[in-house]
Amino acid sequence: MVVLADMSGPFPCVMVFAFVVIAAIAIVMAIVKGRAQREAMARLAAELGLTYYRDDPWDIPERYSRFDLFQEGHSRKASNVLAGRADGREVIVCDYQYSTGSGKNQTTHYCQEFQEEFRGHSIYLLADFLDFRGALRG
Repeated sequence: MVVLADMSGPFPCVMVFAFVVIAAIAIVMAIVKGRAQREAMARLAAELGLTYYRDDPWDIPERYSRFDLFQEGHSRKASNVLAGRADGREVIVCDYQYSTGSGKNQTTHYCQEFQEEFRGHSIYLLADFLDFRGALRG
């Protein structure tokens, strides 16, 4: 008989402690990364003369539900919203997410979205990696 590990003594406690430490580090890193992203978006908004909103102030998925993207999936949410006027047009830039499936088969999709008023009509540009400075400055 092969014994993989001796479960007596301090080994189980060390394993639980290690797991708790690793989980705590992962949580702290996620919080720090989220804060850094929000601060970067706020700086970018200030640089471009836009206003930054951490949370979606207009329920963007509902407001723009006429676009196919905002009809996809469930649990739709916009965040890190930059809004204002650029080159005389109203613009909205945001992080957007929605989920498809359920349970073990649920997938959350993330993207960045650029909304612009053009001749009285709203248009949007979807990009995974959008250079906001170039998009807003032309």
